Amino acid sequence: MNKKIETNDNTNIIKRDYRITNKQFNTIINKINKSKKTLIIAGQGCNECSYELKQFATKNLIPVTTTLHGVGCFDENSDLSLEWLGMHGNPSANIAVQKADLIIAIGTRFDDRTTGNLRKYALNAINNYGIIHIDSCSKQIDSVRKLFDKYYDTHKIYTAIYSDSKYFLNKMNNIILDSSKKEWIDEIKQLKQNNNYYYNEKEYILKGPDVIKSINNYLEKYKLKKNTFITTGVGNHQMWTAQHIKWTHPNKLITSGSLGTMGVGVPFAIGTKFANINSNVIVIDGDSSFNMTSNELQTILENKLPIKIFILNDKRQQMVYIWQKLFHNNNIIATENINPDYDFLGLSYGLDTVVCNNKNSVDSCVQKIMLSSGPVLGVFNIEPEMCYPLVSPGKALDEMIINENDIEIIDKKQIAPN
Repeated sequence: MNKKIETNDNTNIIKRDYRITNKQFNTIINKINKSKKTLIIAGQGCNECSYELKQFATKNLIPVTTTLHGVGCFDENSDLSLEWLGMHGNPSANIAVQKADLIIAIGTRFDDRTTGNLRKYALNAINNYGIIHIDSCSKQIDSVRKLFDKYYDTHKIYTAIYSDSKYFLNKMNNIILDSSKKEWIDEIKQLKQNNNYYYNEKEYILKGPDVIKSINNYLEKYKLKKNTFITTGVGNHQMWTAQHIKWTHPNKLITSGSLGTMGVGVPFAIGTKFANINSNVIVIDGDSSFNMTSNELQTILENKLPIKIFILNDKRQQMVYIWQKLFHNNNIIATENINPDYDFLGLSYGLDTVVCNNKNSVDSCVQKIMLSSGPVLGVFNIEPEMCYPLVSPGKALDEMIINENDIEIIDKKQIAPN
């Protein structure tokens, strides 16, 4: 039930009345207590209640994975963190979802980028204690129920709770659970040790993850993460940013998720800077995304916005290029770029410009960009690289392409990613 509240300025505010029944509450408690492998999936709905999420997870020793839009709502330095899950998410998170016997999904919409093949999704949980879904949008709950209705009896495997994430977590934090999860935590620890992000790292040749890891190290060294926002366009650079930045605070990654809106990196950064004028704002962009809105450098110049732009230039729409190579019989169409000379482009807009061509100088270039008091265009000329892992179409989350040796598992008859 929703209540309309009259305010002094003649506007109306809708206040939602979230009520978890005693029956629902007891069901949740019993499932968690019986479960041996409980897992939390925290979505964007947890960004405003990271403290409550931390309390719930740490008090009850429940590991946490997040969606792309939820990165940072649970500190990725925590032993309980599996970082984020999905098509290009952390391999240990994807495997843990498949191993869990109970999933508590808080403020997430079960996007297909996070589930893989739904018919193969979380089968251990579905065959045991099921999925508990907390969401403040009844329409979203209905949509998710319809997804699972295609394959399962949702009355048995899906428990939906119409509630605000913070309200639910506060209610859960007021009770003491008696479940034991030590063996599960030990298994999670082993998963994390055995399943790291992979890329074909070279000693001297510069790759995209090299740049992002250098940015992460700089932010950690100077303790800048709490006051730094990072925006991205769409593509490999976006996924690598989510992978190789250790997210410790919520709402710090501004990205479009699975909407595929190339070109938003710089515009997002402009809006973010205006909304957070005293914070650091970094753009990590691909050349293809940057090309679509490069004229926004004029907006940065006109408003004297000290935004730091990192272009990972591999002269390709590399993510789509790889899909064409793997899923379309190597028919390469319109994914190889003829780019402008970015260093001259930056200078033409009056921006400080830093160019990096090799791995040995990446740290010094990152430092030079970050120490500048004004806007900077950083051009990092990288060698093309595939983004691992990849959950290809028709596959379960734990059927990942983790390195080159796994490419043979691709079913080329499946529809390619879109």
